[in-house]
Amino acid sequence: MIVISIITLNVAPLKITNLAFVNDLMLFSRRDVISVKILMDCLSKFGLVSGLQLNILKSSLYTTGIHGQLLEDILQLTNVPRDSMPFRYLGIPLALGKLKVSCYAPFLDKITTYIGAWNCSSLSYAGKVELIRAVLQGVEYFVLSIFPIPGTIISRIVSHCRKFLWGSKKPLVTWKDLCLLKDEGGLSLKDKSWNLALLAKSLWNIQWIGLACSKRGTISAESRQSAKSGECSEQGA
Repeated sequence: MIVISIITLNVAPLKITNLAFVNDLMLFSRRDVISVKILMDCLSKFGLVSGLQLNILKSSLYTTGIHGQLLEDILQLTNVPRDSMPFRYLGIPLALGKLKVSCYAPFLDKITTYIGAWNCSSLSYAGKVELIRAVLQGVEYFVLSIFPIPGTIISRIVSHCRKFLWGSKKPLVTWKDLCLLKDEGGLSLKDKSWNLALLAKSLWNIQWIGLACSKRGTISAESRQSAKSGECSEQGA
């Protein structure tokens, strides 16, 4: 069984053809019938060889900038139900433009669910701080390393963590002071600048991956050229 999401958009500048993770496959196509037909033919041939068939009921088609007869032709060709953006992929909401605050509701719900499952009355301040650092900010890490989170969402996260730590009492220490390093008198919790730091790290990783792939391609080309030169030398001998 194959479960896919087909997205038709202008993929030439992106140079992306597919994204795959375990049993989730996302395929990209140009916004024309010929390109979509080639994609569907490849899926059909793959099914004949492997025995894996496309599960239409669990697959979705997403389109951008396609209307009228062209859209009808593509829908008829794929026979895959059309869905709308934003949608979730690996737990992350994907959209064409900037995400609305409402798109982060599942993210906030996940944090409040964790807090609701803990018995605050039996936890010390040290225990609560460790849960915030290890669990709640661990949940944040995944999302904050992908998106620049709106200030409204970060403020709500801090509010949930602050209420969990102090309960109904008035905060004994400001959150800003708790985010200071331990050497500076804080508890090394994360503040809003963490989001920018994680995004910078992701961009750095992407840059290094691009350099590694480029270097690998150069090495492969040099290897092929060396092998070809060796064959010519042997033939000349």
